[in-house]
Amino acid sequence: VDPKTLIEATKLHLGHSNPNIRLAATNVLAMVIACRGLENKSYLGEVKPTVMANIDATVADLRANKGITPASPKKTPSRKGAGAREVVVEVEEEAALDAVDSQLPSGVLDRLGDTNWKTRRAALDELKQVARTRKDAVRANVSGIIGALRLRLHDANKNLIIVTLEILQHLPSSFDAKLWERHGKIIIADVLRVLCDNKKAVREAGCLTLHTWTDKFALKSMQTYLVGFVSDAKTNVDGKVSVLSFLSEVADESALQLEDCLQDA
Repeated sequence: VDPKTLIEATKLHLGHSNPNIRLAATNVLAMVIACRGLENKSYLGEVKPTVMANIDATVADLRANKGITPASPKKTPSRKGAGAREVVVEVEEEAALDAVDSQLPSGVLDRLGDTNWKTRRAALDELKQVARTRKDAVRANVSGIIGALRLRLHDANKNLIIVTLEILQHLPSSFDAKLWERHGKIIIADVLRVLCDNKKAVREAGCLTLHTWTDKFALKSMQTYLVGFVSDAKTNVDGKVSVLSFLSEVADESALQLEDCLQDA
């Protein structure tokens, strides 16, 4: 059975009412992706961020602790002898390096949900380093990363929320504008919600996150989310002031962009 057929048949059970069946489906999908390569994640289509996070974590565990690696690329040497063998070895080594570079630290997404805040903090610090230095790993695991970070934006520990926002400030650098805008739309409502926090440092970190996104997430595309947030009866004064301050600062930096946004309002 080819990976596409198996993944498409198995993913139907990710929403099963029986938790054991959901777990089995997750394990099967993770095994296929771990063995056949991360590019096969595209066959999953749209799945819940938390589900994707579980799959990514299982794939990472299989590779780190079970020694499972993607199938070796087909060897197609064009000539006989030592020269041909050297070409094949070089290709295999490059593929192995690419696979390692696209992996997250073992179990890091699982540890983000640990009950011990120190464990969550350590996992966030690891992920922050990945976001800063390993773009391939971010791109390969973005669905799981965003799903896990959404949960941490609601962490009871305010300092961890700030670290989560710092990670989100680094993520756009791994994508072009079109791709990051698509990913940013998944989590922007959660980022806006932190602007209502009673801790000033959290609100400031939230505003800074929005600022760092503006190069890859057009203000015009943010408009719907910003207007909806300010109009929401649940949004407190701090939240509204934060958004208006953000817009005021953006207006100084790019008056034309704000004008375009207001014309459609």
